[in-house]
Amino acid sequence: MISFTKVPTEQTSAATDIVLVIIAAIIWFYLYRSDFQPYWKRYVWLCFYALLFLSALLAGFIHGTETSQNIRVGLWYTLFIFLGLFLVSFTLAVLNDLIGEYYSKKALPYALLAGFIFFILAVVKTYGFLTFVVYQALAMSLVVIGYAWLGWTGRLPGAWYMALGGVFSFTAVVFQVRTSLEFTFIWTFNHNGVYHLVQAVGVLFFFVGIKKSFQAVI
Repeated sequence: MISFTKVPTEQTSAATDIVLVIIAAIIWFYLYRSDFQPYWKRYVWLCFYALLFLSALLAGFIHGTETSQNIRVGLWYTLFIFLGLFLVSFTLAVLNDLIGEYYSKKALPYALLAGFIFFILAVVKTYGFLTFVVYQALAMSLVVIGYAWLGWTGRLPGAWYMALGGVFSFTAVVFQVRTSLEFTFIWTFNHNGVYHLVQAVGVLFFFVGIKKSFQAVI
């Protein structure tokens, strides 16, 4: 039996997940319809936004509904698979900008292995989602430093926007781990809802940076 949740914080968490879903869908269609080069970079960012779409859509369903325990566990395991692949695509996209397409392609099997390890850790740990949060925090530290350096040296158009995206994403992680956070502003938010909204800003900054870097190649 599946029904909509009556918990206010879960309702806003689901709604803010849908915000991410809409943003990811719009950006994916923009990148898909654009003939940007190089194609590898375009491909990995398409994967990034597709997996963001799927992850946020499934997370929104989990937050917004009440299901049996078995169904809920299955949904979480499926979400962990999406998140693992999401981390793979993001890692490859960032490596492409920081050290080049050749090394990004070479890193594919290792990134897939890391994604598989993430899934195993997420499944066996009581608080499996924290594994994703820790990985994201480490990745965003690299993103901020790496893209700030590319921006400072002028090696990549849009790098400063990418760095800002990393800052917002790292800030989202800070909110995510503050599990006691809860406040009411029109609707009632907890750490999950705030995480989604701040992350949405970061995702938009990433898009602006990606767009500027692609346009510089044309």
